[in-house]
Amino acid sequence: MKKTRLWLLFILMFFGGWVHAQFTATGTVTDANGDPLVGVSVAIKGTNLGTVTDLDGKYSLEIPTNSATLEFSYLGYKSAEYSVSSGEDIINATLSEEIRRMEEGVVT
Repeated sequence: MKKTRLWLLFILMFFGGWVHAQFTATGTVTDANGDPLVGVSVAIKGTNLGTVTDLDGKYSLEIPTNSATLEFSYLGYKSAEYSVSSGEDIINATLSEEIRRMEEGVVT
């Protein structure tokens, strides 16, 4: 009977920690005017896990650890990084425009 209790305790501790280490980060990505940005790449820094924003600029991403750094990138806008943890899982990001000038362009 004692061995059964110990195994049960071990299993609960192992799987209980595993379940709590994951959470879902959600939020909205907008530009400086507050308009939602469609198709922004949202990735967990240092991994190949990521998603893109929908038509309303919203995203949802499973975070496999207790905390992570999210990278937001979009063509024509400066990339941004935000830290997220299991206690604060709603991250609304604002991206600012990045203005670059081209000297010449060749269209073929």
